[in-house]
Amino acid sequence: MINPQPSPSEITVFAPAKINVILRILDRRPDGFHNLWSIMQTVALDDEVQIRLRADRQDIRLRCDATQLAADQSNLVYRAATEMLARAQQSIGLDIELRKRIPMGAGLGGGSSDAAATIIGLNHLLQLEWSPTQMADAGQSLGSDVPFFLFAPRRLWRVGEKQFGRSSLKGRDGSCSSTRGLGSIPSGRIKNWLPPGPL
Repeated sequence: MINPQPSPSEITVFAPAKINVILRILDRRPDGFHNLWSIMQTVALDDEVQIRLRADRQDIRLRCDATQLAADQSNLVYRAATEMLARAQQSIGLDIELRKRIPMGAGLGGGSSDAAATIIGLNHLLQLEWSPTQMADAGQSLGSDVPFFLFAPRRLWRVGEKQFGRSSLKGRDGSCSSTRGLGSIPSGRIKNWLPPGPL
């Protein structure tokens, strides 16, 4: 939904939850983690990340309506904003409001989705015009699920850190459905301001 009176200094991005349709634990890697084979799908349950640029200062101020979630430098939204500003080599103040709807600690990917929404929002607000690869690189530095939320279709194959593109999922009736992976379209829905050009 786009606000009829858009502001070039403010944006709200919806951050969807996800479920693991299939999750299999594979081999153990040298770093101690395990490779995973999974199919994830976003669902109609969203957090909201509202970002406002502040030219009068250079710090990041994060507020969250969930009192049990830290609104400091350990929060993935704060970390995503810091990562974006550092990579873009920009110094500008940010007011960020996180409205939580996705239950925490339930495996629904709320934190990763919020980080992805922050990346999408700042890419637009700062007019960075980053490529999908650049945004995915920033997201990957924060967590392996973040790139899924940046460019998720509704399903995705993943093995370890690798996320694969078009796949064919065969149903029990023998039918196949085409899916798209990394590099398709953002899953976050944007309101309030949307500049011209592709996402």
